[in-house]
Amino acid sequence: DTNHHASSSSNDDLTTTAGRHVHLWLAQHLGLRTVISQGASSSNSHRYNNSKNNRQSFSNESDGKGGGSSMFYTETVLREQVELASRIRAGTICAVGDRNAMDLAKAITMQPQSSASELILVPNTYEAVLSSAALNHAIYLHSQEDILLVDSRQHQQQQQQQQQPASASLNTTILTLPSQLFEKRDDDDIDSSIIINKALLRRMQIALRACVALVWHSPKQQQQQQQHSPQEVLSELQDLWQQVARGVSRLEETNGDNIDDHTNNDVEAWHLATSQHLLHVGKTYLNFGITSSSSSDVRTIPLALAVSLLPTVFADQDLLSIMASCCPPEALPQEESSSSSSLSLLTTEPVEQLLSYIQNNQMEWNCVDAPAAKFKKALQQYTLLQ
Repeated sequence: DTNHHASSSSNDDLTTTAGRHVHLWLAQHLGLRTVISQGASSSNSHRYNNSKNNRQSFSNESDGKGGGSSMFYTETVLREQVELASRIRAGTICAVGDRNAMDLAKAITMQPQSSASELILVPNTYEAVLSSAALNHAIYLHSQEDILLVDSRQHQQQQQQQQQPASASLNTTILTLPSQLFEKRDDDDIDSSIIINKALLRRMQIALRACVALVWHSPKQQQQQQQHSPQEVLSELQDLWQQVARGVSRLEETNGDNIDDHTNNDVEAWHLATSQHLLHVGKTYLNFGITSSSSSDVRTIPLALAVSLLPTVFADQDLLSIMASCCPPEALPQEESSSSSSLSLLTTEPVEQLLSYIQNNQMEWNCVDAPAAKFKKALQQYTLLQ
């Protein structure tokens, strides 16, 4: 195989540990020369690892941290990465890291210049797992308007169908990392498995709440088309939520810094189950509303709120947390519903102003959305005015 290969990763703990191992593993087994590029910053740095032949691996590292618009690639970043991937004729794009790395890698393969036939996604956050499932879309920041938009594979294909033959099908592989390699942990310097596991379980709860919100708010037409009913999916999510909640309580009651192997095994099992649910929900219920005029493709309310309000109102949040805040109390297990307001979003903006952000974003996306009355009701229910 004479194809060149490309890899993309985020600049966090995974980049310096597991991400490097992935790149070196690819280089060792495919005989690659690795090219690493900063994907979320204006300046790109390249590092090369020599191997036994001249084939190449391209790596894109996003250095954004936290929430807000800094966590999204821009048109300029995408253009730079597409030019680099085209120059080395990359046949495989491999993304390792956060949601931005996943979206940027997907966007590279959407471009008409792309020669990639393989896409490998290795997410290390729950938000990145959700993004990995939505293979035909990527969210990016319009740098001039400071607004989040979506790049669609179908839209790119429609624009190019009259200009060049259709590209070869893209083979995609999504790898699930173990929980130890998930996300950057600010408390890594504290040698406490209890603290680390509690932090991971809290992120699991946010991820599961986001899943519940997406399923709960999915259009009825779409629900009727699914092999598994939303009620079945919600029941599984609620059951997993209860297991994770019991795990959190168990850790809070544990004295000392050590926990038994049984608890560690439980955490890993819940991590795997959460990742699987995110992949299923992302593929099935994460509607972007731009694929067709079908009512089943209406953009989901949690997604619309997240992309419309994150860069303007909730710059300190991330997409998953905003979508999790749209989980209604009645969708959670009975004993957990009382704490549902803990994730409500706080803002001084009036509901009408928040609604205008959504409508402006809707026009920019040119997408199919729920009626304004539903958005207004959602804002009144899920947003706490300070």
